[in-house]
Amino acid sequence: MTLGALYGVNTPGQNILGQFDLVAANSGGSIVLAGLAIGFTPQQLVNLLNDPAKRALIFVKNFLSFTGVEKYDAAGKLKGLRLVLGGPGDQSLNNLNLSCKLLIASFDYDRQRAQFFRSDVTSPAAGAAAGLQPTLAEAVHASSNAPVKYFDAPAQFNTPAFAGCRYWDGAMGGFNNPVMAAVTEALSYGKNPSDLAVLSIGTANVLLPMPSPIPAPGSGGQNPLYVTIDNSGLLHDLEKAAATIVDDPPDQASYMAHLIISGAAGLSQDPANPFTNGNVIRLNPLIQPIRTPNGLVVPPLLAHATNPSVAANFTTDQAAFTALVNLDMDATEQNDVDLITTLANTWQANAAPNQPIRSTSDLQPLIGHGSYSAAVTRARALTLVP
Repeated sequence: MTLGALYGVNTPGQNILGQFDLVAANSGGSIVLAGLAIGFTPQQLVNLLNDPAKRALIFVKNFLSFTGVEKYDAAGKLKGLRLVLGGPGDQSLNNLNLSCKLLIASFDYDRQRAQFFRSDVTSPAAGAAAGLQPTLAEAVHASSNAPVKYFDAPAQFNTPAFAGCRYWDGAMGGFNNPVMAAVTEALSYGKNPSDLAVLSIGTANVLLPMPSPIPAPGSGGQNPLYVTIDNSGLLHDLEKAAATIVDDPPDQASYMAHLIISGAAGLSQDPANPFTNGNVIRLNPLIQPIRTPNGLVVPPLLAHATNPSVAANFTTDQAAFTALVNLDMDATEQNDVDLITTLANTWQANAAPNQPIRSTSDLQPLIGHGSYSAAVTRARALTLVP
């Protein structure tokens, strides 16, 4: 949706990629990148991911799906990706005819190391010269294989150089937001940090303020606009550990990239005077209450709902907001996708917050942009967006 708003809903994907020297992706973002690489327009990508049958080809439920653990078939995902991407998906990454370089993050399950797949095998950041890379579909398969709660096995594929290797989602290496991988890659080519400009598009984060005073863990009556203080325990903590890979590391990655590119001059400690002229632009909707003179309120989600299911399922903005807070990251049911669409509509209308690069504990931006339109305006000033 954001790519369509920025570059035109019917712009071929290769033309969008051609706006950049390097495009990095991880997990669900790698599916979007693959679609762009084979020529899908933003509207075609929205249609693809809005189609329950097409989603079911990629997220193939297995016999354990009803238990809430290992819900999807990893081998089935690769078959589905190959069907969705067609023949171009079976081309090696380094044989794609693109004007920009591609970098896809994954995690080597056996060696317990971050793994990057590149379209440029001569990249200085690659170390020893690399040979044939995986196919586009295989690289996406490795990048999008979230463990523990989600897929039943590490990703595997048959490209000879990688036969027998197994992979988890790149988030396991700390690259759910791969912006630092992209900046490092660019620097390896000898680029001056201050010459870099970065557009980082996220897939929503939950960021709630801490309650004060902090209630006893597991106690009732906690305010739904604040972090819930719950009980610890083995099963709960295993689930929390699985979700941690998509929480704090991506936020810190934006800040580290900003500091490398903009330097100490780009820091601010004053929420009344945030730093907004940096070269790292973060576009990411926040599931977060809005601070007003009368206290915290939820965003007006229902006013921006375009799918009848949202109005049918939620009678108040608070109910829709709470559902977004509790939404799992593998949201594949159509009602959940419709709710995510509503969040995106609300965010693009500047009625839900954008994620700044750094904020105060009470949600005020210190670095970056607290609204979608402000971030886009800065991106246009940097010619990242037409």
